[in-house]
Amino acid sequence: MRRRIFHAPHPPGRVNVTPMIDVIMVLIVFYLIVGQMAAESRLNMPLPMAEAGTRRIAPEPLVINIIPEGDRVRIEVELRRIEAGALAELIRARTARRPDTSVQIRAHRSLSFGAVESVVRACRAAGVGVVHIATEPGE
Repeated sequence: MRRRIFHAPHPPGRVNVTPMIDVIMVLIVFYLIVGQMAAESRLNMPLPMAEAGTRRIAPEPLVINIIPEGDRVRIEVELRRIEAGALAELIRARTARRPDTSVQIRAHRSLSFGAVESVVRACRAAGVGVVHIATEPGE
């Protein structure tokens, strides 16, 4: 009895790239989602203008957002609301895990430095060596 051949034999050296394309597409989607999550930790708000200084980005800083709410301010760390009294302890716990952690403070343009000063003092009390205040370049 003769056997039927449904598929012709492939020539040697031929590679099916479909699984490789599938894996690449999954990686692209993964990096898009991770990038979006990283961007969400930095709120879109107008920052103070700076006439001098250099553009500097530290590796994975701890981002602290200061947002005005009427006559008070709201402090957020990694999209979680934090009370001012608990801020130093949270920073101290983060720097205990990673001593080289720097802090980036992002405050709304309409706030005075007095609102930012308490956060800077909490960073210093926690023993942070590097504190950056985010600004936008001036005209």
